[in-house]
Amino acid sequence: EAQSEATNGDVYVLSFTSLLLLYEIGVPVDVIKGNSTYITESTLLQIKTDALKIINEYDRDTVSSIGVFDGNLFMNVVDEAYKEKIVTMAGKVLKYVEQIEYRGNEHDLKGDIFGQIDAKEILGICDYDAIGLVQNTNNAVLIATEFFHASLGASQLVGYPTASVIDWLIHVGTSAIELID
Repeated sequence: EAQSEATNGDVYVLSFTSLLLLYEIGVPVDVIKGNSTYITESTLLQIKTDALKIINEYDRDTVSSIGVFDGNLFMNVVDEAYKEKIVTMAGKVLKYVEQIEYRGNEHDLKGDIFGQIDAKEILGICDYDAIGLVQNTNNAVLIATEFFHASLGASQLVGYPTASVIDWLIHVGTSAIELID
């Protein structure tokens, strides 16, 4: 069923984790951009905030922490190679994400269950917005890696179309096996 929903979608919205998975397995940005696939504005802002925080934290002469273990004080100093690796990675993720088209969400989630729980706290604002976009955009599908999203999407309490990253990759004609190898 998920694959048929992915095949029938006109618009695809990536969950936060799906976006990071696509980056990690090396899906080119052009594949995302060329297949009516979007991220939420809150996802873009979260990635920017996180990446800049990491860059600011690790792009210093000394990066260290102090702690106590078994009653003894210790200092952990991060070496130059690790600092460079972390700063480079944060920059690459940010550059990747900034190339993807985004959409804002101004809708609350539909479904009685959302009146009973703090959905923004449970889902995180990025995935909250992704679900909101899918629920309020004709023929939209949430691309998600989390079983929770697939279950919630399939439930009668909420219901919204979901597809796995693998099903989306098949739909857009990209081989996950080639990317992983």
